Amino acid sequence: EELFGESFLKRGITYTFLAMVGSALFMTRESGPGLNKEFPFQFRLMAKLRTPLLLYVVIPLSFVKWLYAKVRDFIRCFIFDMMATLKLHETKQEAIDAAH
Repeated sequence: EELFGESFLKRGITYTFLAMVGSALFMTRESGPGLNKEFPFQFRLMAKLRTPLLLYVVIPLSFVKWLYAKVRDFIRCFIFDMMATLKLHETKQEAIDAAH
């Protein structure tokens, strides 16, 4: 079985989802004041899911987006600078050849 194949990705998504739901259900145990019982269960569950959702989904996606932008900008600068340098070199080479 492939290490980073389709099944690996499916398992990762499944385990992440189960960890979020499990931690949310674990946090719904009333160990403190918590939310009032007058609120619907779905509202209380989503309020408890907020932290794991941020921790396991939003923050990693934000980091991946930031990393992608940094790598993209680095590659663009590297390639464009290299192309400009080569073009400048060719211009200087043509000037030297024309002088001889």
